[in-house]
Amino acid sequence: MKNHKAPTNLSDLLRLRAEHNGDGPAYTFLSDGERDEITWSYRELDRQARIVAARLQEDEAAGKRVLLIFPAGLQFIAAFWGCLYAGAVPVPAYPPRANHNLLRLQAIVADCEASFALTIGKIFRRIQPMIEADCRLNGIRWIVTNELEEDLAVRWQRPDIAPESMALLQYTSGST
Repeated sequence: MKNHKAPTNLSDLLRLRAEHNGDGPAYTFLSDGERDEITWSYRELDRQARIVAARLQEDEAAGKRVLLIFPAGLQFIAAFWGCLYAGAVPVPAYPPRANHNLLRLQAIVADCEASFALTIGKIFRRIQPMIEADCRLNGIRWIVTNELEEDLAVRWQRPDIAPESMALLQYTSGST
């Protein structure tokens, strides 16, 4: 067994898991809430995270806030880990519906000073008119993660992440 130094951040921990437990289940999502499951191994999660991270690295997102606007599922997990792999700070937010949640999203963007937003194509196309009509949302670099090229994974470069770096910025309804 190789001699490894202990991971000092979450990204290094996932990379270590992908190396040593590559085919083991990292996340399982029950799409119907009970049985219809989709599982990603540590190796697959690592690959998906590197795809997102490489794209963020191209835009120099390290240290910047990145909105995560996803439905429940593994695409959110890939985006979350992709932010960590890029040295960026993920900021989860619910996808707005019509004007519902739009004020909340605008407040989050203003407060955290988000520079980027990650989402899937279905949501982006649905909220694109809202984005174009709002100067705060329009000023963010939007990236559709499920349309990223698979070969981005090999372009990922491990960033230097300090153990005390912020890993997540979470806005809650006050109940958490």
